[in-house]
Amino acid sequence: MKLYKVLTIIICMAMITTVGMAQNPMDFQKSMEKLKHETPLTNEKLKMWLPENLSGMERISIKTPESPGVSSIEAIYNTTDEPEFLTTASGGDALNKKNKSISLGIIDGAGPTGSGIVSALVMMNSMPFETEDASKHQKVSTVNGITGQETYRKKVNSTEVQFVYKGRFAVTVKSTHLNPDETWKIIPLLDLEALIR
Repeated sequence: MKLYKVLTIIICMAMITTVGMAQNPMDFQKSMEKLKHETPLTNEKLKMWLPENLSGMERISIKTPESPGVSSIEAIYNTTDEPEFLTTASGGDALNKKNKSISLGIIDGAGPTGSGIVSALVMMNSMPFETEDASKHQKVSTVNGITGQETYRKKVNSTEVQFVYKGRFAVTVKSTHLNPDETWKIIPLLDLEALIR
């Protein structure tokens, strides 16, 4: 049996539900096989999907990484009215904690390469774990029906959440100066369903 099929069965047996994904291992294996043969959205369609504003932050950049066989997009949102650094009383620079930003990344799991990326992310999110030290707290969380890996860097108040939407789209939301609760609240603001339509 191919390694891919063995990993798929292991992932499915964990019975973790990502948004819109079936719990039956055979159904998941079939959906991954089907996904390998689907055509990814074009980068242009992904660009059209991106919101102009997100949680009161303006989109300041778009990037479509050049990855053969993968359709993906990244965007950065920022509170542009706040400077990145503030001058301290001693004349030095300090990070402005009011300068909040969000980085949003979407990878379409359609096609042979994309489906492999989605499978890896499902595997990462399928094994519940939690680790914490003085600087970082990392765990798999389920919030509002979405299961994803959450990483919180305490000293800089930055959060990253990675999950798979509808068994197809790998989504990464990274925030600066937002805690995990604030970051999770951004996810329902994304019209991810429009990617399926």
